[in-house]
Amino acid sequence: MLSLSTVVFAASDLPRPLIIVSPDVFYSDKDILYIEGRSVPNHEIEVLLQQPGEKPIQIYTIADENGEWVATSRSHIAEGFWEARARTIDGEGGQSPWSQQRVIESVATSIRFGSFSLSYSTISIILVLLFIGMLIFLQKRYAFMGGSSFIRNTIEEEVQKHVREHEYEDMKQQLNILREQEEKLEEHVSELKNKLS
Repeated sequence: MLSLSTVVFAASDLPRPLIIVSPDVFYSDKDILYIEGRSVPNHEIEVLLQQPGEKPIQIYTIADENGEWVATSRSHIAEGFWEARARTIDGEGGQSPWSQQRVIESVATSIRFGSFSLSYSTISIILVLLFIGMLIFLQKRYAFMGGSSFIRNTIEEEVQKHVREHEYEDMKQQLNILREQEEKLEEHVSELKNKLS
C-alpha cells in the first residue's frame, strides 16, 4: 500500500489543496493573518489574496509530511473584502488548480502613515486628553479673567474710596476756610459798627 507522501503526481494531476481555517474578519493592524489547510505532503503551497484595485498578496509555505500547512503574514492588508485561494506547486514547476475561494474581511483598526500606524483607541485617548486639557485651560483662563476682574474692581473701589475721602477732606478744609473768613468778616463788621456808633 502506498502512502500519500510517496505518490508522485503529474503536473496536471496535482489535487487542489483545501483551505480548512481562515478568518472571516481580520484586523490587519493588530492580528497576524493565519490560514491553514491540507494538500499533498512535502509540497510548496502558494496562498493568493486578491482584492480589486489592490496589489495581490502571495504567501508561500510548505506542507508537512502529513500534508498540513500553515500560511501566516504580518503584512498590512488594506481594508475591504479579500479573496483567498491556495494551490500546490511541485518541484518541477507543476501547479494544481486553485482551491475553493474563501472571503476574508480586512478591517482597519488604525490610521497608517507610511510604515507607522496609530490605532483608533490611541487616537481616542489622545482626543479625550486634549479635550480635558482644553477644559482645564479654559477654566483657568476664565478664573484668571474673573480673578483679574475682581482685582480690577477692588482697586477701582479703593481708588474711589480714596478720592471720596480726599474730596471730603478738601471740602472740610474749604468749609473751615469759609468759617474763618466769615469770622473775620463778622469781626470787621463789628469793628465798623463800633466806629460808627
